Amino acid sequence: MKTLKPPERMTVSEWADKNRIIPAGTSNQPGRWKTEKTPYLREIMDAFSDDRIEEIVFIKSTQVGGTEVILNIIGYIIDQDPASTLVVYPSEVLAEDISKNRIQPMLRATRPLAARFREADSKLLALQFDDMYLPLTGANSAASLASKPVRFVLMDEVDKYPPRSGGGREADPISLAKERTNTFSYNKKIFITSTPTLKTGSIWKEWESCTRKLFYYLPCPHCGKYQRLRFHQIKFAKEGTKTQRAETAYYECPYCQGHITDADKQKMLRQGKWMSEEEPEGVRPSRKKTGFAINAIYSPWLSLSDVAYKWLDAQGDQEKMQNFVNSWLGEPWEDVGSTAGAQKVLDNRGVLTRGIVPEWAQMITCGVDVQQNCLYYAVDAWGQGKKIYHLDHGCIKGTDFNTLWDIINQTYYNEKGQDWYIDLALIDSGDQTDLVYDFCYLHFPLTVPVKGSSHPIPARFRRSEIQKEDSVAKGLSLIMCDGSYYKSMLYSKINAVDGSFQVFDGVDQEYCEQVTSEHKVFERKNGVESWVWQKKTSDAQNHYLDCEVYASCAADLMGAFALLEEPVEQLEPEFQPEPEEDSWGEDSWDNDDWEDDWD
Repeated sequence: MKTLKPPERMTVSEWADKNRIIPAGTSNQPGRWKTEKTPYLREIMDAFSDDRIEEIVFIKSTQVGGTEVILNIIGYIIDQDPASTLVVYPSEVLAEDISKNRIQPMLRATRPLAARFREADSKLLALQFDDMYLPLTGANSAASLASKPVRFVLMDEVDKYPPRSGGGREADPISLAKERTNTFSYNKKIFITSTPTLKTGSIWKEWESCTRKLFYYLPCPHCGKYQRLRFHQIKFAKEGTKTQRAETAYYECPYCQGHITDADKQKMLRQGKWMSEEEPEGVRPSRKKTGFAINAIYSPWLSLSDVAYKWLDAQGDQEKMQNFVNSWLGEPWEDVGSTAGAQKVLDNRGVLTRGIVPEWAQMITCGVDVQQNCLYYAVDAWGQGKKIYHLDHGCIKGTDFNTLWDIINQTYYNEKGQDWYIDLALIDSGDQTDLVYDFCYLHFPLTVPVKGSSHPIPARFRRSEIQKEDSVAKGLSLIMCDGSYYKSMLYSKINAVDGSFQVFDGVDQEYCEQVTSEHKVFERKNGVESWVWQKKTSDAQNHYLDCEVYASCAADLMGAFALLEEPVEQLEPEFQPEPEEDSWGEDSWDNDDWEDDWD
């Protein structure tokens, strides 16, 4: 009779609150699961036990407990509704890791699951139970995705899935996994979740096809109006260091302008409810495919200061900003920062005239783009936080490298009349290669040849050696530079509102147009999706943009990107921090063992 007794009717969240135990070592808050800590997860989990819903799409950000949703659903299936289930992760390696370190510890710690778990008969990717077995697989395994029918499919981090399974020979993994449920036309359930990446990414496509899209609304503690938490309502001081500004963060209610603090958040979360922005009053859309989206501002483990600091720290750095948009705001990245116009550069004019070095500068670099009939150059001053002041640029007609040396070797001055000199110049060796090698050999270490990489490289730049047998520069250092990274960095600074990129007063229109002559476009080639830089028009000139790329790479080599934005406190007056491993100070160039730096 005990065997025949039907399972107790309960939702996923009710099951988790009653049974789920989080073992030590798998979470910073081990013990009994309590949905009240993250109340916004209740309806997401309960959607799995709602007969009206067939597909669930969950767009998650960092630190909101998204991983626990899948674990609770797995536990619910095993204990309450045993059926064929497939769990898909981006790779089999990740699937094995999660099985070993998250799923199996949960099975052992949770009593009703431990009673059904046949551990001796199980493998990492095939967990056996009394009434079912649970296969786990990677999205790259076409065989696992297209084998036996299953009733339930759970897919995690789908934006990290490869575009094709089986080494590109099969359909996309999401479609293959969904097809496994076709036999169960009336009681199947598909759960898809991920942190978003791009609007062309898998999770965003699934979100756009949802019949119902829900956001979590919270009541203002002052006026009671329900609202979505949005980043632009987080306010903080405009002056001070990043840390100081972030510490002043509060949330401003858009209705009553009341100040909402972290102390208000937990009560607001308990009173929150999922609502749709698109449903007209009195209209009930189909729930067949329901989507949920939430950002990190809701997280009980993150403060408003944490969110504000993450945004401040991402300013001027495209990679950090994309991570903030994806992982903290839970939104797809649109690379609007990769588009800038000549007028924007003109708007960034400073008060100093051509060649005058600002007081905050710590080094000067130069980049040279070599053409068949001319040499373009750009000179920049660099300060803390990758701050740039464009000092000078020009075009030398012909291949007059003597004049180029006069430019590189000239003296610059600051407002107090103090002397400044270029610390490092990178010379493009893609054209006029022999002349460039000879010039750099003659004026090493102030001048170093550079080539833009035609494909992505593991780091922003890579050190190599000249292998040309008949060149006097054989064995001389050659820099391979990731132009895409430096262009993204430059454009984000041009678009920034903090003045981190400025040009001298009187800058000409041609320079402004060339620096902004390219934009980043999304393309798909050989089944691989990527962002690439292209000219805005076929006849656009981009020489000064290339110069700025090389000047930026030179600054990176010199350690400018490691300069602290905030001052170091409590240091002895004579203390001088040692350069980082990748920093190229003058001392590292002026010794007899400089070759060792390149190994």
